[in-house]
Amino acid sequence: MSLMRVFAWAVAFMSLMPPPAPAQQAQAGTDAGRGPRASATRVTTDHLRLSTYASHEVVAPGRPFSLVFDITPRARMHVYAPGADNYRIVGVTLEPNPLLVAQPLEYPASEIYFFEPLNERVPVYMKPFRLTQTMAIDGSRENRAEVATLDEVTITGTLEYQACDDRICFLPASLPISYTMKLEDGR
Repeated sequence: MSLMRVFAWAVAFMSLMPPPAPAQQAQAGTDAGRGPRASATRVTTDHLRLSTYASHEVVAPGRPFSLVFDITPRARMHVYAPGADNYRIVGVTLEPNPLLVAQPLEYPASEIYFFEPLNERVPVYMKPFRLTQTMAIDGSRENRAEVATLDEVTITGTLEYQACDDRICFLPASLPISYTMKLEDGR
């Protein structure tokens, strides 16, 4: 069975599970409700606060896991959502890794912002929001030998965005991201 078929089966199976209760959603990525996980990476810029983490500390070939990005724009700031032409949309770019099979980045619903100086309406995020990048370690026959030699996997990339306030837009920014997870033998 191909990895894509296994991954599609796993994602389909996960979609049959009931959604988490609101209390569980609020605590996803938290340590018993006391805030972001100890393993979360926190970054604060002039434009936003980021808390990011991997959903699993141990991953295995063919089993989905996620990279989670909790983003809070600063007061009177916004970052651009999909559909904002001519601006850098907030997004994640992962360094190529032949051992990873990634699904498209998941975006929440955005809101429309009227930017008066240019008389334009654009989709943005002004309130706290979450991006989720679901992926799996490739368990295909072609990669099994290489995966079997590894004890961990490191995923690197960047979170990219452009922020604006009610007067000006700032230059696009890029934040480096990196996650190292233990690799369980998937045999």
